[in-house]
Amino acid sequence: MDQVSVGVLVSAKALQRLRSNQVDRRLEALLIANHSVGTKLFFFNLKGVDLAAHKIRGTHRTPAGEWRRATFAYPQALYKRQAVTEENRTYASLLGQLRSRNTVYLNSQRQFDKWQVYQCLAQNPKLQPHLPLTWQITHWEQVLELAESNPVLYLKACRSGKGKKVLRLERVRKNKYRYTWYVNGLTRGRVGKHSLISQLAKFFGDRELIAQTAIDLVRVEERIVDFRAELQRNGSPRPQVVAIPVRIARTGSPITTHSASMALEEFHRRHPNCIGNFSEFSRRAQEVLEEVYTTIEGCMGRCGEMGVDLGLDRQGKIWIIEANSQSTKVSLLNSYPKSLIVESFRGLLRFAQAEAQRI
Repeated sequence: MDQVSVGVLVSAKALQRLRSNQVDRRLEALLIANHSVGTKLFFFNLKGVDLAAHKIRGTHRTPAGEWRRATFAYPQALYKRQAVTEENRTYASLLGQLRSRNTVYLNSQRQFDKWQVYQCLAQNPKLQPHLPLTWQITHWEQVLELAESNPVLYLKACRSGKGKKVLRLERVRKNKYRYTWYVNGLTRGRVGKHSLISQLAKFFGDRELIAQTAIDLVRVEERIVDFRAELQRNGSPRPQVVAIPVRIARTGSPITTHSASMALEEFHRRHPNCIGNFSEFSRRAQEVLEEVYTTIEGCMGRCGEMGVDLGLDRQGKIWIIEANSQSTKVSLLNSYPKSLIVESFRGLLRFAQAEAQRI
């Protein structure tokens, strides 16, 4: 059986660090996992792609632990670890060539658009009750109209990550609003109707937006809590829930990104009243998560892993906050043992093998 080749797309800076043997925890776990799986694993940046020759100049680690550069054929499986979109011409051309070869994708090569994902999930009657009311924003006055009947709204850029373009908007009284966001620190403001529109335009620019009703999330010491679930395929018929780290926001923050995190099991031990019956919550969460994964695959295409953010309100209802095409796994790395991370990558690489051999 021939080795299945897996190319890992990383940034130029990350590739340089690898060549200096500075390997971050995520990629180190991937390398350890590959010791037992045995794929032909190499790392590359877009500058190393030769579109004319269908070759890639990349870097791999030898069995002796040395990093060496080499020229590789296009991989049978692609794992995207760089934040790049098809607006990059080289990346768009590379994807076009890989699609014609039926390349296996270990994570979605398309950045998820929050409005498109919402529309996709809303078509599933099992998931629709778990979705907060969501609107596509086409003009700023629409926000003011929605705020009249929804005292607290979350405005989100359709294409963004790490909570950078998320704003909480609260109507405090007629034509008076309070906004909050967290980007390099907490920002708060209180403005009138006309000032609000200019503030929103300044914060979001010309990005496409959605608005969602706020979820009355469970809290710890008045800090909101959500769940960043990590899912993947490992050759089984259904996607696997690897783990569900819990994130506790900073005081006053409208998002849980850049927050404290811990394993779900540890969170329940410390705060047993937040989620109630542990087994029941885990069962319900797994059902929702698997349904989210397969539904998005039906819209966006099959992939090997996905991050999904869930919320739990104070009445015990599970809500779908958003799905992530390229999870950084920060909460997972900070909450669970290295052995679990390694095992999850083993499953992901086995998925690459199984899919490549099936095609």
